[in-house]
Amino acid sequence: MSRRLTPYPPGHSAIDFSAAFAAALQRGDGACVARRTHPVVAVLCDLSVWRPWSADAHALIDAPERARVDRLRDAADREERALAYALHRFLLGAWLREAPAQVPLYRDEAGRPRLSGMHAHVCTSLSHPRGFAAFALSDAGSVGIDLEPVAHAGAMEEIARLATHADEREALAHLDDADRADALLAIWVRKEAYLKAEGVGLQRPPSTFAAPAGVPLPATEVAAGLEVRMLDAGTGHKAAIALPVGSDVQVVWWWPPASP
Repeated sequence: MSRRLTPYPPGHSAIDFSAAFAAALQRGDGACVARRTHPVVAVLCDLSVWRPWSADAHALIDAPERARVDRLRDAADREERALAYALHRFLLGAWLREAPAQVPLYRDEAGRPRLSGMHAHVCTSLSHPRGFAAFALSDAGSVGIDLEPVAHAGAMEEIARLATHADEREALAHLDDADRADALLAIWVRKEAYLKAEGVGLQRPPSTFAAPAGVPLPATEVAAGLEVRMLDAGTGHKAAIALPVGSDVQVVWWWPPASP
C-alpha cells in the first residue's frame, strides 16, 4: 500500500507495546478484531510504522518464535519477524480476549500456526514479506493468507511452469508480457493462500491444480470447501485469502498511534 507516513513525535517509542496496540484497536475498522464482528478478518501491516516497538516485540514472543527469529542472518529481517510474531500474538489475544502471552499458539508438523485447547476451533494464518505482514483470523474454519510485493511479478516467469496448471497456462498465453506477469503473481498468491489453509504448503505442487478466485475448491477440514479471494493490498502488493466458501471477511490496515 502506498501511503505517506508522518514522523513519530519525540519519545513516541516510550509508549509501551500494549498501549500502542490498545490504541490501534480503537482506530477505524480495527475494532472489528476485538468485537469479532466478522467471522473472518484479514489484517495488513506496514511493519516500518511499528518499528519503535521492535525491542518490546522480541521480549513478548515465546521461545520457539525467538528461535525462528534468531536463525535469520539479517538484523533487519530479525527485527521485522519479531514484530510480525508479536503483532500476531496481540491480534489473537484481542480476538480470544486473552493476554498475548497466554495465547496457546504453536506450529503443527507442517509449520502451520495453530491454537490449542479451548481455542482450537479458531484458525489463523500469516504472511511476512520484507517490510510488511498480513494476518488472517477465522471463526469459520481453515484460513490462509498470502501477501507478495508486485516487484516480484517480473521474476514469476522463471517459475511459471512449476506454479501454474495447464488451464491457467492456456489463459496466460493470450496476455501481453505486463499483464501476464501481473496475472502470474495473482495466481501465486491465491495458491499460496489455499495451500496454507490446507496446511500442506508446497508439499502439493502448485502445477497440479488451478485456483481461480471465487470458485469452490476441495478442503480437508471444511465440508463446504474453500474459496480464494483477492484482497485490496494497495498498489505495492498482491494479496489473497483462502477461507470457507461464502464466509464474510473484513479487511483492515493496522496503524499504531501517530501514523495516518
